[in-house]
Amino acid sequence: MRILKAVLVDDEAAANKVLASLLAAYEDIEIVGQYTDPDQALEAMDGLDPDVVFLDIEMGRINGIELANRLTRERYIQIIFITAFSDYAVDAFEVNAIDYLLKPVQKNRLDKAIRKIRGVQLQGKGESPVDPEPGKALHVISLDYPAVYNQNDRILAWRTRKAKELFFYLWLNRQTQVNKRTLIDRLFPDKDRTRAQVLLHTTVYQIRRSLADIGFPEGILFANDSYRLQVPVTADVNELEDVLERGGSDPDRIAAILDLYKSDFLREESYDWAMETRQLLKHKTYLALASFAEKRLETRDYTDPLDACLERIHQLNPAEERTARLFLKYFGDRQRMVKLKLYYADYKRRLMQDYAMKPQPSLEELYLSLTRR
Repeated sequence: MRILKAVLVDDEAAANKVLASLLAAYEDIEIVGQYTDPDQALEAMDGLDPDVVFLDIEMGRINGIELANRLTRERYIQIIFITAFSDYAVDAFEVNAIDYLLKPVQKNRLDKAIRKIRGVQLQGKGESPVDPEPGKALHVISLDYPAVYNQNDRILAWRTRKAKELFFYLWLNRQTQVNKRTLIDRLFPDKDRTRAQVLLHTTVYQIRRSLADIGFPEGILFANDSYRLQVPVTADVNELEDVLERGGSDPDRIAAILDLYKSDFLREESYDWAMETRQLLKHKTYLALASFAEKRLETRDYTDPLDACLERIHQLNPAEERTARLFLKYFGDRQRMVKLKLYYADYKRRLMQDYAMKPQPSLEELYLSLTRR
């Protein structure tokens, strides 16, 4: 049986005493601290390292909800609110409290809360945590359907869409500490500052809990009012960047690019902050594939992976003149006149429909020269 360490925080000493007497009935609960001053409780947390904190909400200078936000910024701690007023229920669960108890605390409700704590501890910080294997990292997929795989190659589930988004943002910016205000501006631009701070703290807590459950209890660092992801991560986008940096026209390199770049970066998610990275990766990939295709066509080498390369080039940038030149030369050199004419007619139609433009004269000349052969 694992002992769960508890801290009680209530500005009324008598209330702490009553709760302590109720908790004495649970053999696996050890009270390691009782505080009437929220500031003192906050200062003592690092030394106490509790599993659960029972918080009163109405405590003068710092209410329990604000204290809970501070406690869970840097620590994996379960929160149970205790208050005389039911009006705080919504706010309480916004900071991911595991339960919410009304005064006077009833034994049956306390039993239920303790069962919840035990269940969470078994999943996250229990006797058999899912410790990461040495050198074993999470794996991020961002060039297909966005997902994070744990050490057992299972997709990591997120409690909310914002938790998933925040993880991806911290991962993308993992080389730096990200200021809290920046995160609020990126993830909660339509919320007022107070509401946004609560939502940010809640979302960080959700990620911490998910990471702790798979063996990373210190997954997010908070310091200097900034957050940083501290989890070993591999990613398809890093593999792609490495392949792109190598350069050259090696068919194996192109095959690797085609295999990695299944979709635009985080395309399935409408993250405005991902747009710059998305466009940059798309452009670099297009240039690598187009350069390879041009060299193949110059030498009249039509073997694999040329066809797949051309198909991906068209997906990446169908309106680009360079794309059209590649397809015209490919169809023309291989004497596929029907496909040549159909392609160019469709290209002109789409160019006018989408951009109100006509093909450049030089492209028109290339088309005419190929059809006269």
